[in-house]
Amino acid sequence: MANNKVYNFNEFRKVIVIAHNTNNTKAITKDMVAGAGVGAEYFDWWKDDTKRLQNAVWDYVRSKKNQRHGDSDITDEAIKANYEKIFPLWKEILATGEKTKTAKELRVNPSDVEDLIGFVWDFMATSRGTVEHQVSDQIFRKKVEALLGCIIAKNAVLNDTDRDILKEYQKQTRTIDQCKSRIEELEAGLKNLEELKRKNASEKAFAEYLGKAINETKEEMKAQKEKLANAEVELAKVSTDAKNIEARMKLAK
Repeated sequence: MANNKVYNFNEFRKVIVIAHNTNNTKAITKDMVAGAGVGAEYFDWWKDDTKRLQNAVWDYVRSKKNQRHGDSDITDEAIKANYEKIFPLWKEILATGEKTKTAKELRVNPSDVEDLIGFVWDFMATSRGTVEHQVSDQIFRKKVEALLGCIIAKNAVLNDTDRDILKEYQKQTRTIDQCKSRIEELEAGLKNLEELKRKNASEKAFAEYLGKAINETKEEMKAQKEKLANAEVELAKVSTDAKNIEARMKLAK
């Protein structure tokens, strides 16, 4: 009997996992692929697969929207046919995320297709008002990569409260880091200004100018320290909850 087992091209899975665990800040790049020790040909296949998926999703979205906007030549049957074309292409994407070449754990779910439909289009402004358009290849691919990573990790979707807590935690953490960095810059600048003023004490006009710069630097430093203190207070309010929320989440493996 012939062996008809289908093998997944899942070599690219390790790059999807890395992208997920580093928060999918951008679409996967060739440098990320090389850093993961994955061959460039797998990246080419991945881009081709996601582009085919994007084209199929866009065909469905475009036909559905254009029918709604008055194109009577687009039939309900054509829209349905375009919708059905999405599923086998999404199945290929899911196969990339399987743990092994023979695994079949990641199943096609109609809710995934709803997500893909939302990924493929956006609004933009024109001189004649708002218009709907297809997003760029990289934007669509980044969202597909993020979705596949989330499916692999199997983390529960955050509710509104958890989302807001994490956003506040991240906001205050960024503020603290920015304030500390700026305070270091100001301290170094203040030291240089004071030394310069000391060396030029006999030049009255220049010394006055430096004195003004020193006072402005001290005022900004004071403001930055107050901002830092406030951010640390706000961070303390959400820190425990934020860490508990993140403790429930799993990295993709």
